[in-house]
Amino acid sequence: MSPMRFVRPLPVTLFLSLAAAPAAAQPDEPADAQPVEVEPVAADAQPVEVEPVAAEPVAVTTAAPAAVEADWADPSLEDDAGDNLQIHGWVSQGLMGSSGNNYLANTTDGSFEFFEAGLNVTKELGTNLRTGVQIFAQDLGPIGNYEPIIDWAYLDYRKKPWLGIRAGRFKMPLYLYNERMDADMTRTTVLMPQAVYDQHFRDVLNAVSGADVYGTVDLGAAGSLDYDVYAGTVFIQPRGADYELENVFGTRLIWDAPTCMRASVHGLYSNFSAAVQLSDAERDAIIGAGGAEAGWDGTVTESYKDWKMLGGALECTTDRFTLTAEAGVWDAEVVQNPMLGPPDRYRELRAYTQADYRVNDRLSTALYFSTYTELDGTTMSTDDSEHQYDVALSARYDVTANWLIKAEAHAIDGYGLTESELNRGRQRVDNWGMFLAKTTLTF
Repeated sequence: MSPMRFVRPLPVTLFLSLAAAPAAAQPDEPADAQPVEVEPVAADAQPVEVEPVAAEPVAVTTAAPAAVEADWADPSLEDDAGDNLQIHGWVSQGLMGSSGNNYLANTTDGSFEFFEAGLNVTKELGTNLRTGVQIFAQDLGPIGNYEPIIDWAYLDYRKKPWLGIRAGRFKMPLYLYNERMDADMTRTTVLMPQAVYDQHFRDVLNAVSGADVYGTVDLGAAGSLDYDVYAGTVFIQPRGADYELENVFGTRLIWDAPTCMRASVHGLYSNFSAAVQLSDAERDAIIGAGGAEAGWDGTVTESYKDWKMLGGALECTTDRFTLTAEAGVWDAEVVQNPMLGPPDRYRELRAYTQADYRVNDRLSTALYFSTYTELDGTTMSTDDSEHQYDVALSARYDVTANWLIKAEAHAIDGYGLTESELNRGRQRVDNWGMFLAKTTLTF
């Protein structure tokens, strides 16, 4: 028996720094300066060819709570203008449509309930100390409804490259790109591969309140190793469900090789419970079948004991091409109260492979295959309600340095990630498609 999916919860954002270097001041000319005589140039003189000088790249540092290498200009990167108070943000609006099944919103009718906005402020408090806070709001189907929340707020002390301490509410170091979940401007795709970066779990896996010890260890000829070891608590109460998490413990290692290769492993451990309120009809049907006592209010609590997330990734990046593969297993024992069924083993495989190609400075494309499936031991489910295989093709065009537009098409087999609440009263189909368009403005 699979874990119930009456409602799935929705699971920093990195921002574009507008570096502005002041124009070099011209020296004042002395009042008694004599005019300079210029020798006339002969009419048949040949022009002098001057070799252009390449501009020096501007050094930037990451202003988001966790360092992430961005494929695109990263809106959370600080500029070098000398101002240690940084304010950045973004506004994004999208359109979603699907055939056969509703996903994330009422997409079979087309939906504009696909909005995100964020504003963050970071401040240097000396050489090794900084702080920051981000306000985030979204509207994604029944989730968010434009209500602003504190997405992250942290204090970060880093004395050495190999040792830093971050405390407060910070982005959870998970997978390669969990910190980019909302950073639309740092990627080509509209939706990140949903098997791994599942929007339903944004509130659960986006950020953690606690402490993180992190750093970068120089491995010499072998490259470098980034590490995070963190512990904390996740405070969430998504719409339609009530989640309680015990303390979360996790770690992530990312090895940057001297070649194009990058590899990572991650692990997370916790215990949590999810309380879901059934409809009156569902409650009465269960009472009538003898599954619960008369007078039961219809609240079902699922306890996920010894919940573990284990996985890894490989990536190769060149100037224009990036190939990424990530995979992970979610595992827990599930117990329901009231006991609508026997204890269940909750095991899921979540993986994807993605190819991203930058055609030029303005245009890029991406193609990924995303795999979500429930597992019986190591056997993948063949039930359409227990898997969702997704092929997606994306295109991104940067109109300006601060304004981009995207389009994305999906061909999907199975409906294991679709929501019961959004599809209540509908017969879900096995093979369906989805189209998304989105525009984002950063500042």
